[in-house]
Order: sequence, then C-alpha cells, then structure tokens
Amino acid sequence: MFRSLEFKNLHFTAWDTGQKLLDNISLRITAGERIGLTGPSGSGKTTLCYHLGGLHRDALTGKSSGEVYLNDLPADMKHALYNGKFKVGMVLQNPESQLFASTVVEEVGYGIANLRNEAVAEALHEAGLEDLKQWELHDLSLGQKQRVVIAAFLALRPDLLILDEPTNSLDSETADNLFAYLLRLDCTQIIIEHDLERLASWADRIIEMAAGQIILDAPTHIWLQKTRIKPRAFQMVLDLSEQLAIEPPPGNLALLSEWAKQIQFPNEDVNAPKNHPENNEALIHFDRVTGGYGKHAPVLHEIELTLHRGEIVVLLGRNGSGKTTLLKHIAGLLKPLAGDISWQGTTLPYNRPEQLFGRVGLVFQNPDYQLFDSTVARECGFCLRNHQVPPDEIESRVDKWLERFGLANLKDRAPLTLSYGEKRRLTLASIMVAEPQLLLLDEPTTALDETAIAELRNTIIDLVQARGFSICIATHDADFALDVAHRIVFLNRGRIEADVPTSQVTIDHFKRNSFPIPLSSQIAIQCGITDQPVGYSKLREHLEETIYEKTT
Repeated sequence: MFRSLEFKNLHFTAWDTGQKLLDNISLRITAGERIGLTGPSGSGKTTLCYHLGGLHRDALTGKSSGEVYLNDLPADMKHALYNGKFKVGMVLQNPESQLFASTVVEEVGYGIANLRNEAVAEALHEAGLEDLKQWELHDLSLGQKQRVVIAAFLALRPDLLILDEPTNSLDSETADNLFAYLLRLDCTQIIIEHDLERLASWADRIIEMAAGQIILDAPTHIWLQKTRIKPRAFQMVLDLSEQLAIEPPPGNLALLSEWAKQIQFPNEDVNAPKNHPENNEALIHFDRVTGGYGKHAPVLHEIELTLHRGEIVVLLGRNGSGKTTLLKHIAGLLKPLAGDISWQGTTLPYNRPEQLFGRVGLVFQNPDYQLFDSTVARECGFCLRNHQVPPDEIESRVDKWLERFGLANLKDRAPLTLSYGEKRRLTLASIMVAEPQLLLLDEPTTALDETAIAELRNTIIDLVQARGFSICIATHDADFALDVAHRIVFLNRGRIEADVPTSQVTIDHFKRNSFPIPLSSQIAIQCGITDQPVGYSKLREHLEETIYEKTT
C-alpha cells in the first residue's frame, strides 16, 4: 500500500542543451493528498512529474541525480521507481500520444480483460463518454480524446494519478465535471494546471515552480495569500478590498460569492465603449455552408458567416461544436459539402492552397502537428524558405517574431524538446512570419500561464489596431473571448446559435448555449459592477479607473 514518495536534492540536466531543468528539488508526497502544481511555461513542472511517475528514464534525455524514497525506503532512480509495487497513471498533455485501441470503450478498458467491468462503465460515465463508447478514436475531437485517456487511467483505479494540463482541450463544463469526479477519488493525485481558479478550488496543497525550482509549497489557503500568480477572480476581489478599505476575502474560492455580497457598485456598464472596427470590407464569406469530413456525417450545418478586415471574431463553443472544422474551411484545408466560401468575392482555391500564402495563416490546436524542422529558428522560417523569400529577409522576420514571443534565447533548440507552452508560441511565430491578412488561432490560450495569456492578448490587439490584421479565434476560454473579440459567434452542434458584438453579449447568450460565465464576471455582476459578462482584463481596467475616480 502506498504511503509516501519523497525526493531529496533532485537535479536533472538535459543532455542536448546542458540546461538544468530541475535544480535541488526536495519534496514529500503522502497518500491521499490532492496536489496542484503550477508555474510559468518551461518552469520544470512536466519534468518533475516524469520523475514523480517513474517515467523519466523513458521520457527524458538527460542526467538525474538525488535521493528517492518510496514508503520511506530507498528506491533506485536508475530504474522505474515503482516497478509494479503500486499503480501509477500519468495523463500527458498530448492525448493522441497515449491512444492505442480502435474504439473508445476498447481504449478505456485497455489492460482490463472484461470491457464490461464496473470500473470501465464508471469511467465512461464520469468522463461523459457513454454515448461515444463505440466511436472510432480517429473520429473524436482533441478534447474528446483527452477525456478518453483520462478515463482509461481512471478505470485502472491507480494509487497515484498524475495529470499534466488535463483541461487543455476541455470546455468549461467538461473540465468542471472532471474536477468534481477527481474530488471523489481516494487515490493520491497531482495535477499540473494553469487554470488557477479551478486548481485552487480542488487542491488541498499547491506547489509553485519557477526556473526548475520549487518557490512555494503550501496548503491552498496559505498559497492564495502568498503567491504572485493569484487566480483571476481572487485577484479582482483583493484589488477591490484594498481600494475600498474593507476586509479581504478568505483564502477559499468557494466563499468569494458570499464575500462579494458586502460590495454594491452602481451599475456602470463596463462594456459601453463600442470598439468594433469601422472597416466593413469582407474578407471571407460563408454562404449556407455545410461541411465536415464525410458526406454522411457533416459537422457544420448551413453556416452563414462573414469576417471583415481589421476585425477580431471569436468562435465560442463546447468540445465538438465545430470550431476547428470551421477554421479548416476558412483556411482552405476542407472543401464544403454544400454552399460556397469566398475570399473577397472569389471562391477559395482548394486545388491551389499555396495561393493563400500571405492571405490566411492557421495555428493548429495541437502544436505537435506543426513542428517538424531541426531548430526553433528553422521552424519559424520554414514557410518563408518554401516560398523563396530572400535569406536576409527571412532572418530579419524570424528574429523579430521569435523575440516577440519570448523565444529568441531558444532559437537553436530542437522544437520537440520545448515545453508545451513554448511549442504553442513557436507555432504562432512560425505563422506570423508570413504576415497573413487573416490569422486563424485554434485554442491559442491552451497551456499558457496568465502572463503569457496577457502577452498574447496584447499581441492580438496590436496586430489588429496597429497592423491591420484580421483574426478569427476558436476557443472555449470565455474570459479571453470577452477580452479580445469585436464579435463572438456562439457555435453549438455545428450551427451558429448567435453572432453578436461583444458589447452586446448577455448572460442569456451563455445560458442558451450551456456555457458557464467566468467566475470574475459572476462576482462583478453580483456586486453590481456590471450586468453582463465582461472579460477579466477589461474588468480590471474598468475597476482601476472607476475606483481611482471614486477615491479622488
């Protein structure tokens, strides 16, 4: 029976770069703990979890050193730590790297002799996969594949379950259901997560990393008070309490709504300024488009949609709603089964996709699909070399965009050795070097920490306002959508349910599409700061201005 796992003075140095990715880690985990692991992209979280799961020998290329104790007995770090003594499951960031079977039920029951086993049925139910259990895995969305991998490990009922960014590809409701299920499990759990609101509501202990070191390890209520990377809603109410000189909120996100009842603002309509571009020139137009991957199972149904120059449009919808399929049609990768798609009045050249170079750029949801060159710099410049851009210009553009996305110091690294968040930034840079008129982003905030998301938001707004780009984003990050979009298009089961300016989005739009309102917006509405959903950054900017005016 598992009682404890302890590392003392753990170090890990990568062979390819000589970089120390773990530096003097000392950590003890005891049975039954729910531990959240957070920190900036590239801080060593995944590398640490490979060691905790005993997978470092197979997953990493480098040198590990230090002492390891399992149930207070020394273990040999040169071998798999646990060697069958108890069951460990580690759900990786890329779900497709962990799929082996043909159908959902076969994958969830992989390693279990009887697919009708109670544990298989329970895992399918809790992961929301009962209706999909006979589906072929290749027919699933990335978010659905993520749920399959999680369910497969849950069916084994492990002693230690490690999940690396499990909500990356999940919509809010599915992610909430997952965490609610994890709360009911009696095994020890470790979750790497950038969604601090969800993590702080689940974990009883949070470990924060930076530059390969543990910089804070504390019970959640203490961590909330000490960390610099506070959850969005918690940071917002802390600002309120400080500016209004009232008692700060308790270190418990579940109690924020009760605390917020103390505060009552006059409603001031945060979204009142209309920021929609005046340019009405149409770039892409969908005329009653039905599309998908086969004639007998269309994903999109009679889509009517126009994207204009200088506009940011966000496609908001749950997993499987058709967001990615719609982006692929815009990019010319899929031809409609019915209806027409035109670029500035001309039908898209599906037989000549190279004609879209400099017009449309698509950043995929999974960065591993887009990375194949030997170094970060070569990866970033690939499309320019492919179109015979002069070498001096290639070097200049590559340096500019790698610097813009904080990757200049990694230009000689192999792309596949980067962290997931770094890979996402590289795929964005590798598209931006072509400076397309229309940029398509599929789940761009996935695996990014709060600082990186803020930088992405600023970059997107700058690309549109200062450089005239048009951007279409597919996401289930409602906060990000409300912060950057001029228009939000709500997708549900392949149909457009609503297409409205962000300033006119209401609570009802979210409710009708079974989409939860961000916690910061919920509290702002409860306090009377606004009567509609508002993005976190917009909300904080408005509060700073309002409180400054009130206090001066």
